[in-house]
Amino acid sequence: RGEALDALNAGQAQDPVAAEHRMQLLMVQRRDGGLTIGDTHEYEHPFAFDTVEEPYEHLTRVVEAFLGRPLPRIRHRWAGVYAQCT
Repeated sequence: RGEALDALNAGQAQDPVAAEHRMQLLMVQRRDGGLTIGDTHEYEHPFAFDTVEEPYEHLTRVVEAFLGRPLPRIRHRWAGVYAQCT
């Protein structure tokens, strides 16, 4: 953290859904023109086996506003677990 990030956070609160799911916006255009978009994080153990739609709906709204157009149908969704040493 730093002063610039603290100032940004003070002046522009993160959406509650984004904060709850520790979301960040990542977009990568694939070779075929498609987009890989993400992501959310969950840190509480045990991890749920299912996915919750609310963060994905929020992410879709943010991306559509950013791109200025509706997203096409989502073809694949990935949910996984990363190993982390603490």
